Amino acid sequence: SFFIFDFIFGCKASIIQNPDLHSLNVWSLFSGSDDKLWIGTYGQGLKELNVKTNKLKSWKIDNPNFNPASFAYVKTILEDNKGMIWIGFWGGGLARLNTKTKKVDHWRNEKDNPSSLSYNDVWTLFKDRIGRIWIGTNGGGLDLFLNEKQNGFHNWNTSGENKQSLNSNNIYTICESINGNKSDDKTILWIGTANGLNKFTVNNNDSKLNAEIVYYTVADGLSDNAIESILEDENG
Repeated sequence: SFFIFDFIFGCKASIIQNPDLHSLNVWSLFSGSDDKLWIGTYGQGLKELNVKTNKLKSWKIDNPNFNPASFAYVKTILEDNKGMIWIGFWGGGLARLNTKTKKVDHWRNEKDNPSSLSYNDVWTLFKDRIGRIWIGTNGGGLDLFLNEKQNGFHNWNTSGENKQSLNSNNIYTICESINGNKSDDKTILWIGTANGLNKFTVNNNDSKLNAEIVYYTVADGLSDNAIESILEDENG
């Protein structure tokens, strides 16, 4: 359960309550467009709250070829530049919801397909400044959704060669460096994992998506190797 604080002019706030929310075990939140608050729950699926009307709506995500129970556990939510809602599940892979047509696209790991989603536990989703969707999994490393035509993913994990390797396949959070990167030719992501902090730099003009990865752990001064939240300050 939770309360919504409606801030006015940055100083006054009113509390919005909704009895339909009291029984929800909230696992993730995303503030979307059109006054929508997207709510991911632990065991109760995906909810949409209109913060203006205070009306709650449930969305059913389904795939007859996959275990439907997994779609009840929504770990992360994201809205892309086209207004599509991306949903990451615990055990259910990745889905994309078109709220206008109600069409749902679903991706999951396919053992013999290297371009499939790397792992079915999707722990974090991130949209970079050029609109690409990055997927952090809890077991398969980092995925990048390529494009509509390819409809697949590029993966980085701990088995990469040279500087292409992450130091953990368990990714908790992703943050893009904006103030610390003034170049449009590259993207810098800071990736929090179960085994430290990874600085991930990829050349945006490289079709092979070669990346340079440097990682930091408690041996480099971190207080703990489990990094669950990252924020970039004004100094980059």
